[in-house]
Amino acid sequence: MDFVSGWLGKLPNFIDTKWYIDTSTGLSLGDMHFIKSIDSPDSDIGEVVNPHKAQFDINAKLQWAGSCHGTQLEKHREKINSGLFKLLIINTDSVSEDIKDKIQWEFFAKTYLSCRKTITNYFNNANWDIDNQINNADITDLTRVEQLKKMLTNSKTSVMTAVVPSGIEFVPADYDKLFVPGGSVYLCNILGLSASEREHKLWNTMLEFADTPDSVYAFNKTWTKSEFLNNKLL
Repeated sequence: MDFVSGWLGKLPNFIDTKWYIDTSTGLSLGDMHFIKSIDSPDSDIGEVVNPHKAQFDINAKLQWAGSCHGTQLEKHREKINSGLFKLLIINTDSVSEDIKDKIQWEFFAKTYLSCRKTITNYFNNANWDIDNQINNADITDLTRVEQLKKMLTNSKTSVMTAVVPSGIEFVPADYDKLFVPGGSVYLCNILGLSASEREHKLWNTMLEFADTPDSVYAFNKTWTKSEFLNNKLL
């Protein structure tokens, strides 16, 4: 979903989310991550844009594409059904077992093995998601590896899926039709958008870098897809 919202931010009439890809894992990074805060039961969608002196308006000339896990959709029912937000749900029900394995590996690697570099911490400490799970002021690569192994043991690194509450309007997108060369054409068709030939070419080019390699080096350790799928990383 981060890849989709990142690409949408490159289209005319969309706010540029400064999309780029971490080539070590294929994770899409950029301002589209800000909207993930609405997954918290205590957050409000307005808090996402208020610091930027902006507000949501159904008649706005600019659109903003963001990505979230969708765990608090009921809370935003009115805004979605009024047309203020358009909800895109990626359906993976019909994908093959190989693709399901790929999704699980990519979720693990992109979430926990990718460094979030920001302008505020670029020259200081690296920003790793796993650090949020460690109650220790002195975090080392060893403590990160130990925490990840503990989470793997407890099956707490699985892909998060959301169930759309009945009555909430959304646009369904098939994973197999979306994350392929030419998938941006399919995306534009279901969202009622248009894009230039070069913008579609950008999708295809970036898609090559969005795939997670079969092995990723992080925390002085090589993590492999085969070991992950066979529970041998423990």
